[in-house]
Parts: sequence; structure tokens; C-alpha cells
Amino acid sequence: MMHSLVIFIFAFGFGLQPDPASGQKRIGQQRAQNAIQERREKRLAEQLVDEGARLLKAGRTALAAEKFRQALQLDWENDRAHVFAAQIAWDEKRFEIAKNHVGLALKYNPQNTRAHLIAGEILLQEGKTLAAFDHLRKASANVSDEQEKRKAEKFLSALREKHPAWFGKTVVAAPLSASAPSAGTKSSSSPTTNAMPAGPLSSSLSTAARPNLAVFTFDETSPQKSLQGWGASLAEMLTTALINSGRYRIIERKQLQKVLEEQALGQSGALDSETAVVVGKIMSLDAVVVGSISTLTSALEADARILNVETGEAIAATHSRAPSADELRQIAEALSKEISGRAALIPVRVDSSTSSSLRKSN
Repeated sequence: MMHSLVIFIFAFGFGLQPDPASGQKRIGQQRAQNAIQERREKRLAEQLVDEGARLLKAGRTALAAEKFRQALQLDWENDRAHVFAAQIAWDEKRFEIAKNHVGLALKYNPQNTRAHLIAGEILLQEGKTLAAFDHLRKASANVSDEQEKRKAEKFLSALREKHPAWFGKTVVAAPLSASAPSAGTKSSSSPTTNAMPAGPLSSSLSTAARPNLAVFTFDETSPQKSLQGWGASLAEMLTTALINSGRYRIIERKQLQKVLEEQALGQSGALDSETAVVVGKIMSLDAVVVGSISTLTSALEADARILNVETGEAIAATHSRAPSADELRQIAEALSKEISGRAALIPVRVDSSTSSSLRKSN
């Protein structure tokens, strides 16, 4: 009897196999519920930040700080909560806490102008002049609050007066922006370019005449997190393509990164055009390449500009578009072709051996 019962139990147990479709359905439902909960928490965090901002404006700092703390508990990636927390810490002279919050604010939103302003003030206090200048330029260019804009401009003016060799004669280039395709335009299957007309190019550009050039990380102008890292990747690919063109003496990305770290710019991502020109002067370069990358509905857009280090003026501007990130290297090749065609237009003002003599900011 017992033997029959054991056989029955085993047979019954093996007959109850889990339903894969049912399991996948439960997983999908759980994911949907998690997504709904996450959106709810983000909305609540935004409400708390708004309440905190009103309290801070009314001078009720302690209550405001609590609101921002609660907001970050719900949504740690809320850049507004981080920047308000940084502002409070900065005003209370808790500089390390302010620095930590402002770094997180810029990590989650590199376009947060108030974070750039506070970062600039912190770096000024630390004596990191060039990094401060870069953040203040970004704040000044995009901030909507007039009081904050005047504050940034005041700091920038003082820095330009203090370092005339860096900033005094620089012609500031217009900001880069990705151009959207016109209505009805379809993206091609391969990258396309739209550049300034090519100037005269020597058929035999000798090694001695090649200009010194560096490619900086491209600015990621789209809000999508999927773009993170693409600016650096495109710069790396463009550097490789320009080396292969043989038209420039290209500064390797590792060497460029070392200089950026020495100037406290290692974590800044894409540099402002004027700051990139100053770094070019420090490294005794002849030209620098800056650019932006963004995503549109049906395409990946990239704009690049090559700047004369001596004057800050744009020698050439070029644009490339591709249907997806899978074509990123083809975009780099297309940009390189146009930039290479401008090598003969860049006066070689310095000997390449001087590029190793790097000066640090005061």
C-alpha cells in the first residue's frame, strides 16, 4: 500500500510541470508594476523638489534640505535635488558635500546650468582656473536666470583679465547644434556629410608641414541616457580616422586625457569651444576639433568644427548623419574626410617638440 502511494505521489508531482508562458507573463506583470512604481516615485520626487525650492526661496533652509533629502530617497538620479542640496551645502561652507552633490547633478544631467555655476565657484576656490572657466562658460551660455547669468559673467570677466594669454585674443566660436532633417527627408543607409566648401589642398603635404591637432570628446546634446559615452567613442574613432589620413600630427587620446586631468578637466566631458582652444594653446597645438552628437527620430546626427588655436576662429564646419549607432565609425570616417581636406589651410605656428612642455593653470 505504501509503495503504491509513493508511486502515485511521484507520478502526480512530475505531472505538475511549470507553464513557461505563465512564468513569462508573471515576470512581465512584475516589470510593468515596477515601472509604474518608479514613475510614481519620480513624480513625487519632483513635487518634493518644487516644494523645497519654494522653502529655500523663503529662507526656510532646514525644511528645504529635508525635502531634497526625501526627494533623493525616492529618486537618487534627480539632478535638481542634488544641485539644491549642493547649493545649501555651499552656502553653509560644507564644501566637500557641495562638491559631491554637484558632481552627481552633472553626472545625471550634464546640461544643468546651476550645477555648472556652483561647480565653477568650487573650482575657483580650489585654484583650478581652467576647469572653473569651462563650467562658468557653460553656465553663462545656457542659464535663464538673469542673476545667475550676471554672476557667471562676473567670474568669467575676472578670469579673462587674470589670464590674458589664454583668453584675451580668443575669438569665441558660435555654439554647435545638430541640424534636424527637413520634412520628408529620408535617412540614407550610409552616413552623409554637409560641409563648408573645401579649400585648396596641397597634393603632397610633407611631414614637417603637418599641423598639430587634437580631437575633444563630442558633446552629447540629446537627453536620452542611451547617448552616454557616444561622444567619447566618436572622438576616439575620429582620432583614428585622422591618424590614418596622414594630414595631421594627431595628439593621442591618452595624452590629451592626461593634460585634461592635470587641468582638473578629466571629469568635465565635452569642453566648451573656448576652453578647448585654451587647452590647445597649453599643448602648443595648431588646431582642435570639437563637436556634438545627438539623436533624432530617424537618425543619429554629428556636427564637428575645427578651430584655429591661435585665433579661436572656425576653419571648417562639417556635419554627418546616419540611421543608427551601428554606423558610428562611418560617421567618423565621413567627418575625417572633410576635416582632412582643411589641413593645408592651418598655419603651423609651433614645433611639435614643444607639445610636451605642458603648463598647468594657477
